[in-house]
Amino acid sequence: MGRREELGDAAIAVVSAAGLKGLTHRAVDTMAEVPAGTTSNYFRTRQALVDAVADRIEQRDLEVWAALSAPPETFEAFTHWLGAFARAMVVDHGELSRVRFSLFMADPDRYAPGHDRFLGSVAGALQLLGVEGSDVVAPAFLDYLDGVILHGTTVRPNAVPTAEVIAANLARLAGY
Repeated sequence: MGRREELGDAAIAVVSAAGLKGLTHRAVDTMAEVPAGTTSNYFRTRQALVDAVADRIEQRDLEVWAALSAPPETFEAFTHWLGAFARAMVVDHGELSRVRFSLFMADPDRYAPGHDRFLGSVAGALQLLGVEGSDVVAPAFLDYLDGVILHGTTVRPNAVPTAEVIAANLARLAGY
């Protein structure tokens, strides 16, 4: 992992602990245990630092996605895979999810492209799996998954559904 990724992870930790208002170059330097000024050498403005948080979250999301297993080849396996991803984003990576929601709330238009890339991946997978109306089903899937992740990282941390329950609910959304 390079210095930019290290600082991005420290910035994620700062936002998770103190919110976006707490995100400063100095706070990231402290969290990363690097000399004062290091973060501002890599990310000159606060907006560059916020953008680095968003970029790092997307990178880490893709790492979580890739670590689950090879891409599934059936609809049932795909919905279970999405269920496992949603659970991982709550149980193992809740910090990332909380920070993502903070960014979305602060400036949804700026961070929508990352969400749109994920949506495109899900829609493409559904289309390859032969799901009719994948362009309608994919947003419904993401809306449901975002709800599971939001509730799991906030008001219902001890009631996160299993991957099997999530998969069954996704299948219902798709009419299966």
